Amino acid sequence: MTRAATGAAPSRRRVTRHNHWGAPDERLREGCLELYARETAEGTELPAIIGALQECVEEGRERLRLAAEASRRERLLEEKEALESRFLSGADRKWTSIGGSKALYIRKNGRAYRLAPTKDKRWDLFLIRDVEDAGTRVGTYGVRGDANKVLSKLAYEPEPRW
Repeated sequence: MTRAATGAAPSRRRVTRHNHWGAPDERLREGCLELYARETAEGTELPAIIGALQECVEEGRERLRLAAEASRRERLLEEKEALESRFLSGADRKWTSIGGSKALYIRKNGRAYRLAPTKDKRWDLFLIRDVEDAGTRVGTYGVRGDANKVLSKLAYEPEPRW
């Protein structure tokens, strides 16, 4: 075997292992091949082609990252809107923020509750009829977990008559 045949694979592994590129991204392959064909047709030297390919891959990965981030943001917004609409339609839901407010809403056993933050970093829990309702104050809690514990029992008790 020649030195070139035995040295190619370890060299390729060393380049892949020691650079920040990681494994090749197949989504960028076509663009890189087009760039390589265009540059070799123009007679560009190999070091310049490698530099151009590196820039092409950097730009492509950044473009893919931004597209994935935008898609993720859009999906999260759609999920949030779906949660809001389920709550507003009367379905039992876990804690949901409605309309970007700081208050959180929950519907358990057909009853709606609002958990609103106070100025002293505590939480006021209200039993409400709808989102605009001021509601009846149930209590003030230090952390959301305490309000959850109270709700796990309160939601299934008979309706208060106050």
